[in-house]
Amino acid sequence: MKRILLSFLTLLIVAGAAAQKTGYLNLTTFGILAGTSADDKPAPFSVVMEHHYRFNNYMAPGIMLGIEQLHENTMPVALNLKVFLPAGHCEFFVACLGGYSVSLEKPKMEGIKKATGGAMAGTEIGLLIPVNSGSSIVFALGYRYNTLNYRLEDWWIGNYERKVTYNRFSVRMGIAIY
Repeated sequence: MKRILLSFLTLLIVAGAAAQKTGYLNLTTFGILAGTSADDKPAPFSVVMEHHYRFNNYMAPGIMLGIEQLHENTMPVALNLKVFLPAGHCEFFVACLGGYSVSLEKPKMEGIKKATGGAMAGTEIGLLIPVNSGSSIVFALGYRYNTLNYRLEDWWIGNYERKVTYNRFSVRMGIAIY
């Protein structure tokens, strides 16, 4: 009886390990970061590529790189953690990220000597809809907090720093490759 129980338990562990989705996961998404109409760009365009390693069915830490157009073109570089909730054929996920937005250009504002980028953080919920055994379509909604720092020079005031904060709602779609 013990041998049968031990064989059954071993078979169950091996079957569970084989059924897990592990390995490299790439998500390439595009979307908008919708903000208020008072911003220079109320809905800037965003393209992001995420590189994850999925340890099991539920967790995938990784990094995020991309191009976004907040006030000027920026490159977000962040650590990202996705937690997956399998739901039959599809998978829901919850993600959080934190990192830095690097300014790629100096904006066309008078007096700006240097744009230095700033901190960023965000959360996201989404859905992976499988297309075949190696890819899925991704839909995601989220919130993004971003700051951009500038060094300005004024002939009257002198040198000073300015910090611009963005609170944005993100809408994204794209593809995931396993």
